[in-house]
Amino acid sequence: MIALDDFAKLPARIAQWAAPLYCLQLQVMGIDALLMAAHMDRETNGRNVVGDGGHGRGLMQLDDRTFVSLSNARTPAGDWVLMDPNVNIYLGARHWMGYYKQALKLRSNPMDARSITIARYNSGRAFAAAEPNTLAGQELIRALDLVTTDKDYCSDVLRRYLDFGQLIGGTQNAPSA
Repeated sequence: MIALDDFAKLPARIAQWAAPLYCLQLQVMGIDALLMAAHMDRETNGRNVVGDGGHGRGLMQLDDRTFVSLSNARTPAGDWVLMDPNVNIYLGARHWMGYYKQALKLRSNPMDARSITIARYNSGRAFAAAEPNTLAGQELIRALDLVTTDKDYCSDVLRRYLDFGQLIGGTQNAPSA
C-alpha cells in the first residue's frame, strides 16, 4: 500500500488527487493505486474533464455508454456524479479489476493479465489482440498496443507507472487481485 504522503511525490497534476487514490487502496481489494494514477495520467493528465467526444467522464474517462445508469445522475449541487473524483476513481478501479479478473482466466501470468487489462481499459478489442496465447511479455504489449489509442496505450501506461514508482521509491510488479 502506498502511504498518503508518498502521493505528494508524484507530479502535481496527479498529487492533487492523493486522497481519493489513497482511499481507493482501502476500498478495492488488491488494486494498485499507482497503476490507477498512471491510467488517470494517460487518460486526462490529471484533469477532471469530459472527453472522448462527450462520452468520457472525469479523471478515469468513464464512458457514459458503459455507466448508463449513472450517465445523467446529478449530485445535490447539480454536478454529474461521474465527474466526482472520488466516485470516478473508485468506479474506474472497480471496472479495471473486473477486466483483470477476466484477463486472469485467459492468462495465468499476472503480468500478462495486467497488460491485457490496461489495453482493455482503453479498447474493447484487447482480448482478441491477446490471442494467440503464445504471446507474452513485450511481444504481447506490442500486439495489444496495435488496438489502442495512438497504438501505445499499454506501453505508455506501464512507462508512467514505472516513472511514478521511481518517484515514490518503488512499485509492485503486478496487482494482487
